[in-house]
Amino acid sequence: MGTAPWWATGAFTLAGVVMAQFVAFVLNRSRENFEESRRWHEDRRDIYLDAVSNAWKIQDAIYSHFEQDESLPDDLASMSTELVGSEEVTEVARKLTVAASLAVSHAQAGASGKALDSCDEIRHTLYYLTDLIRSELTGDKMAVREWHRGRSNRFAARRSAPNG
Repeated sequence: MGTAPWWATGAFTLAGVVMAQFVAFVLNRSRENFEESRRWHEDRRDIYLDAVSNAWKIQDAIYSHFEQDESLPDDLASMSTELVGSEEVTEVARKLTVAASLAVSHAQAGASGKALDSCDEIRHTLYYLTDLIRSELTGDKMAVREWHRGRSNRFAARRSAPNG
């Protein structure tokens, strides 16, 4: 039995170095992707918490206004948050802002039925937004519960249907 030719030893050594560099590259890229996904994690969490808290405050103030005859807070209409997040989260947050604005304007006009309906829309949108935020922050796409999926289309269709 003889020794391996010099060129075979060099080829296997070179192949081993290339494989080691490839594995190091893949692991480094994986770590960078993970760090990039978590870079704004705490800031987004705080912003999301602020947005959800403001929406709950609006809803609670309007319910208290009509259910317990409390006056509306002066700063109710100015409660807003600049939201930074995924496209889906910002779209739902915009819907939440519209529902909150409608609720406040109806409450200020004294239209209790429309204001409370808008509060229901706020609550449903908040539940959906909370699931989306949880999904985005944890990376668990299954965090959005099944009953939320397609909800906005059903709700819009129900609202646009003629009352018969």
